[in-house]
Amino acid sequence: SIPVAVPRLKKTAPLIKLNSTDYVLLAFLVIGVILTTSATLMFDLPRPVAGVAYLGLYLALSFRYPALALALTLAVAPFQQSLTGSEEGKGIQIALAEFNVFLTLPAFLLACLLRRSPPKFGPLLLPIGFFFAVCLYSSAMSWRATSALSSLLQMFLYMVITVVVFSSFLKKPEQLKIGLQGLVGVCVVLSVLLIALRTNYVFGLHKNGIGSSLACGLLVNAELWFSETDKKRRTRHILTLVIISLGLVATLSRGSWLSALVGLILIIGLRREYKIMLNLLLLLIPLITVAFVLMPEEDKDYAFDIANTKRWNVQQRVLNSEYARSQFNKNPLTGVGVGLRKEYDATNILWTTLAETGVIGLSAFLLVHLAFLSMVITASRHLPKTDPAFALLPIGAALLFSRLTHGMVDHYWSRGALMLGWAGAGMSVRTYYLAQQYKKKKRGTA
Repeated sequence: SIPVAVPRLKKTAPLIKLNSTDYVLLAFLVIGVILTTSATLMFDLPRPVAGVAYLGLYLALSFRYPALALALTLAVAPFQQSLTGSEEGKGIQIALAEFNVFLTLPAFLLACLLRRSPPKFGPLLLPIGFFFAVCLYSSAMSWRATSALSSLLQMFLYMVITVVVFSSFLKKPEQLKIGLQGLVGVCVVLSVLLIALRTNYVFGLHKNGIGSSLACGLLVNAELWFSETDKKRRTRHILTLVIISLGLVATLSRGSWLSALVGLILIIGLRREYKIMLNLLLLLIPLITVAFVLMPEEDKDYAFDIANTKRWNVQQRVLNSEYARSQFNKNPLTGVGVGLRKEYDATNILWTTLAETGVIGLSAFLLVHLAFLSMVITASRHLPKTDPAFALLPIGAALLFSRLTHGMVDHYWSRGALMLGWAGAGMSVRTYYLAQQYKKKKRGTA
């Protein structure tokens, strides 16, 4: 017999390398978080005590392991409970994920100084700057005190800080996948609880809130499955995708279903892998159909009775839109000022933006998204699909536009899922710069 040389398979390089000292330090951090949380619950410690302890632990994590700090931020995004305890819709409210983004700033700014590299905005810099200029002008003309201040800070956190942190903090953009995998894991746990308990409320999370998070988790999971080459990991991604899909159905959040569909269409369009997506749909559609069949009749009626204006939630959304329209009519050009969203149930981002900042503000807001979409399409033409960071491009596009879609039928400026949307925008900005490097290399070799 003739001996045949069998090529060795290359092992996938780890996303982050840790030595023995790193493991010890991480163990101390984990133990510290557990002890702090346990002591707070057992001895009913005031929130500031737990906050100071967590602050120190997270700062240490962000300076020593920035990839893990951002991973934790993405993983806890589904837990949207406010840390400030202020009344819903009033004052400044912040969830754990947003708090983490703030805590990341010192390490992020130091990293930018040491690398002599400014924060990366890409083509989004001018559109976002223009949008904020309109918002500030509108607010100055009709200042709404605390409502305006908290709204502007919230917008700055998402559209500026979150974008630059996720676009510029890490040297290797593929390390962001650690957090994306963590997000998928959390969404799997939430989905299992929803299915097992036959409910759409867990941990005090509203069905639309948890539905938004599961929609994000599903989109991330789908793209990770598309980009995976290892058979075992692909099988694992399929399993988690099925679980999250069933959990998303169980939420009965129709806005989340729609946002997930829009996100999947974007992923398919950017990847152009229609055959693989067809196979996925052939797997998911029968399972989702069975899930609907097994639903209680009351849930089925709620899920499909969309146009029934006798339902309280439908009536409320109609009234909300009419109120926003009446405010828009007062000043169609620049609106009645940022912060109006805190004074009524703002369940349509288009009408809310029109009412607050007028036609100019809505045009600027949509311009940000158009500039983002153009950036993503441009980057997808130059960045090879085989690059480990390519997956961040469709993930970012899917997350941001899924949030925009959901915001047309529900609250847009809300904690948790919106942070994921703008974090996704930051990831896409990072891959845009990587695509520009590939473009320069092609020109150099031409």
